[in-house]
Amino acid sequence: MSSPKRTQNHKASSIFQRFVFRRHSDPPQPIPSVHPQPPPPPTMPAVRSLDSNASRIVDEEDKEEITVLCPICLEQKPLIECFTMLGCAHVFCMACMGTYVETRVHEGVIAIRCPNFGCRATVDMGPVRSIVRPEVYYRWRSAVARSSAVVLSEKQFYCPYKDCSALLTLDDIHKREESSFCPHCKRGCCAKCGVEWHKGLSCEEYQKSEAAEEGRRESAAFDALVKNERWQRCPACKFYVEKDKLGCDYVQCRYGSF
Repeated sequence: MSSPKRTQNHKASSIFQRFVFRRHSDPPQPIPSVHPQPPPPPTMPAVRSLDSNASRIVDEEDKEEITVLCPICLEQKPLIECFTMLGCAHVFCMACMGTYVETRVHEGVIAIRCPNFGCRATVDMGPVRSIVRPEVYYRWRSAVARSSAVVLSEKQFYCPYKDCSALLTLDDIHKREESSFCPHCKRGCCAKCGVEWHKGLSCEEYQKSEAAEEGRRESAAFDALVKNERWQRCPACKFYVEKDKLGCDYVQCRYGSF
């Protein structure tokens, strides 16, 4: 008979062999991989972003939350502080767009194109009125009117006030009793005489007055200056131009007509 100790060792050896056999005979089990879980999305974004080239209709309340990247200053601006082009739907902040339009007007440009690179859409004059200074708007409007009129007709004249000088037509003139007033500067003028309103005088009486005579003397002096300096008057915009002595003979109208 075998001793109890030998029997115990035999059982332990058998258990070990079975364990080793199973471990080597069973196919290897893949080790489960653990991937980090992404953080949960925020419940409500504080500010939403809108690309400047996107065109969408939003509510007035959304305009305070949505921001737009202005292509000019490259800053995120609230949509409520931005200007959207009508023709191409490009969006710019009002400050940049207003500065751009004023610069182009001062350069004498009539058809102002969208500032977005490569875009050929033109800026509409109506919506721009709210983002530029009044004097810039009226200057641009007058320039557009002058560029479309090759010669001044009998119904066209300039506002007699030097700080206005808007190009007017008889259809633009508003009647106030017997006088007329410029719709731009809101001051009285005489459409027939083309001068400031001559209160208390008819047009015939004014033409015989000293004020009218002084105006004719000033016009004659200016005509003499034009002749002496050999200035030329553009048939399109009616502006006088002077040729530089060292320049070439080619002169282009500031409004692109000639």
